Amino acid sequence: MESLEDLKIKNSQLNNRLSLLEEQKRVLQKELQQQLNLRESELIELKKYHDKLAYLEKRYKALSNSVLGKMMLKYWALRKKVKNRLHR
Repeated sequence: MESLEDLKIKNSQLNNRLSLLEEQKRVLQKELQQQLNLRESELIELKKYHDKLAYLEKRYKALSNSVLGKMMLKYWALRKKVKNRLHR
């Protein structure tokens, strides 16, 4: 059977360990919250770019389906081709 002093020492050790674990928990929760905030901001930015891409794809599709748009796309392709040949 353990003496009262031994139990007090064990209690003190357990309390110290509990304090350390609680501090580690606080640190980990803080890091987790920071990571969560970072990922949330990245998702918001990703959604913004996704919406912009969807808008541009819609506009490109409308442009490529019109008669003048088709001509414009051919003109741009030709211009790019000429530009690439001049830079060689």
